[in-house]
Amino acid sequence: MPGDERDLYTWRNDPAAIANSVTGRAVGWEEHRAWFARASSDPMTVLYIAERDGVPVGMCRFDRHEDGVAEVSINIAPEFRRQGLGSSMLESAIDAVRLEPNPPEVLVADIHTDHAASVAIFRRQGFERVGTTAGFDRFRLPLTLV
Repeated sequence: MPGDERDLYTWRNDPAAIANSVTGRAVGWEEHRAWFARASSDPMTVLYIAERDGVPVGMCRFDRHEDGVAEVSINIAPEFRRQGLGSSMLESAIDAVRLEPNPPEVLVADIHTDHAASVAIFRRQGFERVGTTAGFDRFRLPLTLV
């Protein structure tokens, strides 16, 4: 939708988002535009924008891999954080990705070990911690029975 690119850029470069991101750095507009163009046209990337009363409040992205695993990333607009939206946003996105053609079999998320709110959001949706690397906990949720 119009505006999604700018919203994602703004949310991505918020100081709290930067502090909890894997890269730990802001991105420039041209770098973001190139990423957005790739992500928007990549069939292995599924991006949902959550709205409340027609206003974008956050995003949930699934970066799928050939092995049936998809990495999950979420980000809530700074002005909507701490309002309890994260868990319902993630739940809705998981429900939607299950309906995608050839849905992933397993979801994984790398969450900064100090980011208790994100840990709680993912745990509420059934993700289990499966390891820790370089300051990030890896969480996993099977979507299909093996």
